[in-house]
Amino acid sequence: LICNLLVKPVAPKWFMEPPEVAPVPAAPKAAASSAGVGAGHFDLTTVLAWTAVGLPIAWGIWITVTKALPLFR
Repeated sequence: LICNLLVKPVAPKWFMEPPEVAPVPAAPKAAASSAGVGAGHFDLTTVLAWTAVGLPIAWGIWITVTKALPLFR
């Protein structure tokens, strides 16, 4: 709340003029071999990466649940 009250309007010197606000050119397309969102396949590298991320998360959730259960008994 205090930070919101401290926000001030931007000075007019920082506004962009119409010529500066040109359309941004389209980004180049990614290579067909890149594995990104929507690539549609899981290879061994992807499975290993998700395992490396998923196991610590699952372990942390398990420890949290086992320590929280006595609070509800």
